Amino acid sequence: MTTDLLLEHRAFDAFLLEAQGVLTRAREPEQRLKALIEPLQHLLMEDFLAPEFKAVSDDRGYSQYLLYRSSDRNVAIVALAVAPRVKMPIHDHDTWGVTGLYQGSQVSRVFRQEESRGRLKLSQTRKQKMKSGDVAVILPPREDLRMVEAKSNIPAVSISVLGADIGCERRRTFEKRSGHAGEFALEYSNASCR
Repeated sequence: MTTDLLLEHRAFDAFLLEAQGVLTRAREPEQRLKALIEPLQHLLMEDFLAPEFKAVSDDRGYSQYLLYRSSDRNVAIVALAVAPRVKMPIHDHDTWGVTGLYQGSQVSRVFRQEESRGRLKLSQTRKQKMKSGDVAVILPPREDLRMVEAKSNIPAVSISVLGADIGCERRRTFEKRSGHAGEFALEYSNASCR
């Protein structure tokens, strides 16, 4: 398998080189996340993302674009565009990640799944208002279940470094009241999983 690089820009190339160094040196997810936060914040200050990676082309109101994928598919860098006022369903990632807001504003809510008397339920553990440049970590199980809502008049666009080829993974979405899980797929708008 080959490495997929679908975005070429001086700032992104520099970030990718730094991220690859971090991933080589740091083996534990917590170490990787800590070391990737500052480089991602620097990248978010750059005007590097082409307009086609900021567009919402999906009827659901959000689109995901692959920017980079490692040859072993253990790392993907993606852009997620969420249309104004759209709420994504509560969903899992099932991998580590660091995500930062490139454009717009959004509210990110983190949930915890609990079992009570044989029934599942979700409870919100944190609400984070994010503007351009803000960064958050994704780390199962405590920091994994999320719901994102775009709050700006333009699409909220985030850049994420994740420990899986996330657009090719079957994930779960969760109903807030019942805690029941369903299937969730957010395939890439610009790349194949083959």
